[in-house]
Amino acid sequence: GKAGEGGSTASARGCGLFSGLRFLFLPKGIGRVQREALQKNVCSRGASLAPEWDRALGITHIIANVPYERVLAETGAYPDDLEDVALHTSEWVPQSIRLARRPAPQEHVVGRGAGTDRTEGASGNKK
Repeated sequence: GKAGEGGSTASARGCGLFSGLRFLFLPKGIGRVQREALQKNVCSRGASLAPEWDRALGITHIIANVPYERVLAETGAYPDDLEDVALHTSEWVPQSIRLARRPAPQEHVVGRGAGTDRTEGASGNKK
């Protein structure tokens, strides 16, 4: 995409649904084409992308279609690192765009093990 890096065009300003957010997309479980489309969608609405996990990058959201343990393994992050990071499945992005708002934080969430209450439709839950 050849959108101006500054992103300060009049049209872009109006639809900053994700402005101020920084997303990390984990490739595992999300196809390349889908991932690129999602990234384009969040960027066109004001988000920035992080190339990899790094606390210093100020990542606010991780989009992952893998269990929490895999998120930790893929990123090399510690659970403490992710305390303030929202973990969502890829469905959260189009859902946000459809609603023109960010869905409730507990929607389309990557479950964090013991602390989560009922995970509907999740199969093969380990105790």
